[in-house]
Amino acid sequence: MIESIEYAIQILLGAVGVAMSAVFAMRTRHREFVLLMLGIGVYSLGDLYMLLYLIFYGVTPGYSYVHDISWYSASLFFAFLAFEMLGERAKGQRRKIIWLVPAFTVGMCIFFL
Repeated sequence: MIESIEYAIQILLGAVGVAMSAVFAMRTRHREFVLLMLGIGVYSLGDLYMLLYLIFYGVTPGYSYVHDISWYSASLFFAFLAFEMLGERAKGQRRKIIWLVPAFTVGMCIFFL
């Protein structure tokens, strides 16, 4: 029961975040708000999947790839947002920090095998 309330609150706050990002994106025409909107939206879809699974089946799945994939894709949107916000200031550092993405991916592959 408490899990369904937790997921519902996360979805509600995600919807508020998406709406606010969409309003700011339309007002300012900046890509940063679009990336933020997409990241929060994808993260909320993963929570929506978990909430619907919990409502329909009454249990939390032992392990499900759907919500994990949505949460990882949200983290990629947030990484793109960070790169977009860095802009031209850290052009040389961008090449170094991008290697964290495959390192994280390989680490997650090893962990889930």
